[in-house]
Amino acid sequence: MFREKQTALEAYVQAGLPGSELVFENQPSPSPDLFDEWIRINVLNGDSKRMQIGGNGYRHPGIVTAQIFLREGIGIDRGVELADAVSTLMRDKVISGVNTQVPYITKNPVAEAGWFQVQVTIPFYFDEVN
Repeated sequence: MFREKQTALEAYVQAGLPGSELVFENQPSPSPDLFDEWIRINVLNGDSKRMQIGGNGYRHPGIVTAQIFLREGIGIDRGVELADAVSTLMRDKVISGVNTQVPYITKNPVAEAGWFQVQVTIPFYFDEVN
């Protein structure tokens, strides 16, 4: 069930951001010689809760993070543009039973290893009904 939801979310992001260099969990970062920007996608599950909606069931919350990396020194405009694209793509959607919510954007104010980072966090949940 969790694998199915993660696969669906990753496929949706990949289809919705053509032309972007995407890296998914446990994949190596792209070579810095090849790209000035790239995006790492993570699907992180939260603490599931028992619920009752006409029977027993569970609510499984989590977040999708899109870590947007830009080569240090090229400015922030492109990072915000990509963050807007991710936010619009993911806001208030139902993707294979996963309900996404309102994204928010944060920035790491200090570049690390030559990369500046803008992060989009998208809360989500899905219900499992018995």
